[in-house]
Amino acid sequence: MEIDPGLAKAHYNFAEALAPRGRADEAIVQFRMALALRPEYAEAHNSLGIRLAERGELNEAGNNLGIILARSGRIEEAIAQFQKALEANPTSGEIRNNLGAALASRKRNPGAGRSESR
Repeated sequence: MEIDPGLAKAHYNFAEALAPRGRADEAIVQFRMALALRPEYAEAHNSLGIRLAERGELNEAGNNLGIILARSGRIEEAIAQFQKALEANPTSGEIRNNLGAALASRKRNPGAGRSESR
């Protein structure tokens, strides 16, 4: 059985409708459902990160930002974001896994995510 890819978009759209109406908790649930269906959904990671940051959950928000940066090819920035998130939540297996993946990506592509004009 194949999952309808539009279902992730429906959860995302529903979350986007809930959030500005003061229903952030419900929106966060919907963003997470969208990401469960489509883990690479950058817009959902971004929106979830924003909502989590608004609630003061900065370590999880930082993890989401790191995911977006890594998927955008900005590996060094992603690594820094994962490291900050890990400082805030040193026992998080998810953040450790994401940091490890970003570090491995940097090893495979040594020039990835580095800007010459910084």
